[in-house]
Amino acid sequence: MRVTPGRIAAAIAATLLLAVSGCATLFPQRYALEISHALLWQATPPTAASGELVLLGSIHAGSEALELAPSLDAWWRTTHTLAVEVDVAGLSDAETGAAILRRGTLLASTLPEQVSPDTWRALVAFALAHEMDPIAFAHARPWMAAMMVEEITLEDAGMRNEFGVEAALVARARREGRPVESLETLDEQFELFARLPDAVQEQYLVDALSPDAPAAMLNFLALWKRGDAAALDAQIASDTRPEMKPFYDAVFFQRNRRMAERLTEWARDGQPRFVVVGAGHTVGEGSLPALLAEAGWSVERIEGPPPQQPPILAP
Repeated sequence: MRVTPGRIAAAIAATLLLAVSGCATLFPQRYALEISHALLWQATPPTAASGELVLLGSIHAGSEALELAPSLDAWWRTTHTLAVEVDVAGLSDAETGAAILRRGTLLASTLPEQVSPDTWRALVAFALAHEMDPIAFAHARPWMAAMMVEEITLEDAGMRNEFGVEAALVARARREGRPVESLETLDEQFELFARLPDAVQEQYLVDALSPDAPAAMLNFLALWKRGDAAALDAQIASDTRPEMKPFYDAVFFQRNRRMAERLTEWARDGQPRFVVVGAGHTVGEGSLPALLAEAGWSVERIEGPPPQQPPILAP
């Protein structure tokens, strides 16, 4: 498989924005997400006039085209608006490119000058193994290079962003005329990574290049398909290296707090929302369900279909 610089630019955007539209194969296999295996919560705000949430923990890439099984589809139909981390379909190429230039690109130096010789050699070997010119990484900041590596590793494992949960549900919302909201801006996501200490960014890149990375990604997918929140939390929490604490604080906990605050603010309009965020944001201490509960919301894991009621249709 030939990887070009243009493909790398697309890979950056697809990985960081966490959702895309389209179809990678003409006749993809389909995967129906059952409610019994879904990381699904119902959250009711403390104010009666505020809007309820149905919160789904997702994966951002998959190997099969996703659809909702009937019991889970029934919860979808009780809501009015879809909220995702970032609505990629609503972003222009110019917006994406500007954010990459601001937050993910080295202008006054190059990546070989930013990382150790061992790290750069490992990245060069990775590039050559994928028939890439290593120059494609030369001006990426270490965190962005790590994202690029992760995207290619996912593709090697047969996983595509277009088969992620957000992509499927954003496309469905568009077909139904349902509003789609973004919990974050692209620049906010990028800024959290860009502000990581240089040593943390490099370690993130080293981890992405590890021979163990593909197996960890596939294991995460398997746990998500089982709806095993405890095991997913354990996998994330298993990294106890003190030097990586800033990474997890930025990628999960800071973002969770921001998303919880925005959902609380949005709930004042009374509209019920179907919220889709990465599975890592929905499990363990400091997760989105936990933070909403701390803020006074009533939060329960959903294990069955909703009570019988007329569906709420999107405009």
